[in-house]
Amino acid sequence: RAARGEAEANLQAMQRERDREQSAMGGADSTLQALQRERDMEQVVRSEAEQSLQACQRERDREQVARSEAEASLQALRQERDRERAAKGEAEARLGRLDGERVDADARVAQLERQVADGDARL
Repeated sequence: RAARGEAEANLQAMQRERDREQSAMGGADSTLQALQRERDMEQVVRSEAEQSLQACQRERDREQVARSEAEASLQALRQERDRERAAKGEAEARLGRLDGERVDADARVAQLERQVADGDARL
């Protein structure tokens, strides 16, 4: 009987030990699952951050293209303005020459009119 009682006590002790191990394993499984969920959430956050970064980079690239196009347009406008200024300068110079020629022509006409008047007076 004593041996049987001792065997039952050992069996119960072994069952309690097994129950504690299973409980500990269940706790470890829960911890592992929680860690896996946390890792999954971190991967989702990392993926979203990478997508956001890529979107920002694409936006930056579009802005750089737009800036380059605006700078090229500005340069073209400046060149056109410079050409217009040069043309205006040339036109003003030509106008000055024409005014000089007109003054000379008016003087010549006046001279010829005097000569004609002098010729009429002699007749």
